[in-house]
Amino acid sequence: GGGNAPAPGGSYAYECTDRAPFTDSSQRYAFAAANSKCCECYELTFLDTSIDGSGQPCSGCSAYDGSLAGETVIIQVINSGGDLGEKQFDLQIPGGGFGIFNGVAGQESGNNGPPLFEDSDVAAWEARYGGVTERDQCFQLPASVQEGCLWRFDSLNNADNPGVSYKRVKCGYHPKLYEKSGCLLASDVVQA
Repeated sequence: GGGNAPAPGGSYAYECTDRAPFTDSSQRYAFAAANSKCCECYELTFLDTSIDGSGQPCSGCSAYDGSLAGETVIIQVINSGGDLGEKQFDLQIPGGGFGIFNGVAGQESGNNGPPLFEDSDVAAWEARYGGVTERDQCFQLPASVQEGCLWRFDSLNNADNPGVSYKRVKCGYHPKLYEKSGCLLASDVVQA
């Protein structure tokens, strides 16, 4: 995604490309937008069904086939989502779709501000909601985001809007997230 208004002083801000999702010792990690407190961490447990646009379980409404049921991803909320429902988490996956704003690639009209990747063809990023749909399409994106894009296929089985149950967890137990985000709530500090 990206923003559509300059910060004070007229400069623009973008998401850091090193905040792409990753897997470490078989545990998945990701950053997300949500309508909850910034810097909070959650453990999402995948269900065997997909979720439709209104947050209801559905069958056959997306590419998700239930193959991740019972597995988890630990996420940290680092962005808000004005177009998200109360119980939705929008994982920030390169190539996963711009969403409401495109601050990523050029050649698109609108009030999105200058793109992070000015020379990247907007068509290479595919659908605004959903993004690329095949693993090989990740290689059309800038090199700095390809690994994060591939994670969607290699670690998330190209899951599209999978249903999840979730619980709040202390980010202090997940330094691989808060060290990248630079954000750790005082209530999440874990004593050694």
